[in-house]
Amino acid sequence: MQFIRSFQNLSVLLFAAAVVCPAAAPAQHLIAPSTVEPEIEIEEVHNVDKLHVLSAVTWWSLDNRGYRPAVLVKIQNISGRDLTGKQLQFQARFIDTRTGQVTVGRSESKQSFPKNKLIYILLKGKDAYELSNNTDEWPSFECKLMSRVGDVSHEGTQTLWVSKVELVAMTDEDAFYKINRMADLPPSQPPPVVKEEQPMVTRNTLARPKTAKSTKTTKVRKPTSAR
Repeated sequence: MQFIRSFQNLSVLLFAAAVVCPAAAPAQHLIAPSTVEPEIEIEEVHNVDKLHVLSAVTWWSLDNRGYRPAVLVKIQNISGRDLTGKQLQFQARFIDTRTGQVTVGRSESKQSFPKNKLIYILLKGKDAYELSNNTDEWPSFECKLMSRVGDVSHEGTQTLWVSKVELVAMTDEDAFYKINRMADLPPSQPPPVVKEEQPMVTRNTLARPKTAKSTKTTKVRKPTSAR
């Protein structure tokens, strides 16, 4: 009997505690709407002026120093606003897929660039190569094109295009003729992106490639920097 009374008293105490202290609400109802809103704010802060590559041509360009990897792109302003007068920075990183050697070409300008309008950007690697008549012996390069619009940090860098450099030598005029005969890519089709995202380097932070100092041009796959 004593055990039964103790059990009854315990049941009464537990019932009273449940009435005074109701169960907490499920965890998902405790999240305030304000904790979700910063995601939209972050998108607005890091929003960059979007550019779109309609078509691109890569090749090896010959000058008095030797052959240099080159890229010509036709770019459309799809940001929805006029970018006329804004600083436009473009950088092409040409990477030797066999050795990891990098040579960079860049362009900076301010020009008329209303929304939905087109511009052409031509960039060439800084290092020159001596190529043989056999294209099988040419170095294999990948071109990564990046851009910045206005006075922004590396967070405002947009990757525009990534592709292989074609094993063909031609003039700049041939490249313009070829790109104007190509079909434009729709904005819904994004360019391929490399696995490791690298920030767009500036003039002060550019890491120069390790090159020989004795000659301006060397044999295949041994680029030299211009003095």
